Amino acid sequence: MRKVFRLAAILYVVGCIAGSVNASAASGPAKIGTSSVWQLLERFMAKAHAACDKTAPAGFAECVMNQMAPTGAAADAVGFTRALYKLSHGDVGIMTGFQPVGPVDIAWITYPLRANTNYGLLLVNGTPRTVNVENSRTCGFNFPRSTCGRGIATERPGPIRKPGPMAGYSSL
Repeated sequence: MRKVFRLAAILYVVGCIAGSVNASAASGPAKIGTSSVWQLLERFMAKAHAACDKTAPAGFAECVMNQMAPTGAAADAVGFTRALYKLSHGDVGIMTGFQPVGPVDIAWITYPLRANTNYGLLLVNGTPRTVNVENSRTCGFNFPRSTCGRGIATERPGPIRKPGPMAGYSSL
């Protein structure tokens, strides 16, 4: 009788572990990481312009993204750029750096088609999955009390820093 209970307990534990692994794998997309980083080559924009300048304005950004893989970008880098393009409503951004800092990580972005501000910063792998810290429309001007700010604070407790007077920083 003990053997039957022991076998049932073992099967129960194995079932729970297998279910937990399957649930965590199916619970969401994979984390954004270094596989999405691509160092933008100088020749890339020259090739992209040569290939895309005659394209209609509505398809120019898509054409530029299509030039990434032939120029050496990994599939994850192209996928990240396409996802960011949709998220940012048409702004082509390429991840050129990644810094893992915990539950919420930092992605450094280069926007090759912008005229003035070609660099950006995203918080990734949190809740929400991607936060553009430069875009007040994403989270509102009151970041610590916004949905984004509360989600990040839950995952990474501690003071949120903002530029303070002079060159230092102060807690919000």
